[in-house]
Amino acid sequence: MKAALMYGPNDIRIEEIEKPKCPEGGFVLKVMAVGLCGSDIRNLTTDSKSGKYPHIYGHEITGIIDEISPSCTEYKVGDRLYIYPADHCMQCEPCRTGHSEMCENLGNNLDRPGGFAQYYTVLPRQIARDVIYRIPDGISYDRASLGEPLSSVYACIVRTRCLRLPVRKILRLDSAIRSLSLALVLLDVSTQN
Repeated sequence: MKAALMYGPNDIRIEEIEKPKCPEGGFVLKVMAVGLCGSDIRNLTTDSKSGKYPHIYGHEITGIIDEISPSCTEYKVGDRLYIYPADHCMQCEPCRTGHSEMCENLGNNLDRPGGFAQYYTVLPRQIARDVIYRIPDGISYDRASLGEPLSSVYACIVRTRCLRLPVRKILRLDSAIRSLSLALVLLDVSTQN
């Protein structure tokens, strides 16, 4: 398979590597789209892995199940999925009180190969922690890959109650993609009220 491997700051190479093996209890996703997050840009342009290279980044992943473990019964080959980048335990105190961003048992998916490749492995832990979402018919993989930025924007709106601010002030608070996402969410929320 082809993958974008990082060998150091600003040293990204497209190479042929071995397709990942299907993990017991998980599956292999054929990557159809992956978002380019601001953290990806930062990680790809700095020594983010402290010399531990090569590494494959990419965490806003959508795709189709290509291969599945017989013990994984929740999904099937051909399912169109979005994989949320973090897997929170939803058991610790922060998770139970609505602060999963402070999860004490967060699954670290950034230290293993990411989605800037043709295939990505989904682990049983990710399945158990309910971080996989089916992509509805009619929604493109590209659009579905915006799930994480949109969820961040939505959480911002809900937590800060920023609907009280004029939209032009809100849009100055964040990066371009999140600002666009915020505008869309605000538009949707304002039409519902």
